[in-house]
Amino acid sequence: MAGFTLIEVMVGFSIFMLVMILLFSSFRQTSRTVQSGKEVSTQQTRQRGCLTQMSRYIASILKPAQGQAGMISCKEHEFYFVCATESGLVEARYVCDQAGGTLTQYTEQPADYSPDTYQVKRSCLDSLSECAFAYFNGTAWGPEWDPTQGLLPRMVKLKFRQENDVVQEMVVNIPVSE
Repeated sequence: MAGFTLIEVMVGFSIFMLVMILLFSSFRQTSRTVQSGKEVSTQQTRQRGCLTQMSRYIASILKPAQGQAGMISCKEHEFYFVCATESGLVEARYVCDQAGGTLTQYTEQPADYSPDTYQVKRSCLDSLSECAFAYFNGTAWGPEWDPTQGLLPRMVKLKFRQENDVVQEMVVNIPVSE
């Protein structure tokens, strides 16, 4: 009678279980990596969309008429303006929250020329360790812009640093300022 002894069956079963544990562990790690990659990709797509929309809005900013300096506010951590789009006037406000580490977009259409009201609030960038706007007057960059001059800055720069410590800058020309 040929057969396997109890010891041989137990050794074979142990080897089989060890191989299964290794395969399952490898599968689980691969699954986590794929999920993490999807999350990063989704976040980058959302950020790219928000920054693209922001640059389009800034490029179509409206120059305030005499006495309408309230239509634009240019500060280091906040940028408010009214711009023209295909579907009408849009009020846009971007706020860098240093404590929370976010860049938030507030928009309203049609524009009511009030920076304190909005219809849509959207988080553009998360996990920021640094976030600031700068404004170019033609010769130098500054952290704020005085809109009472009746002029617009020539360019707007958004500089931000995410948790990976990579500093990124987005510079947008304002054609109407010229």
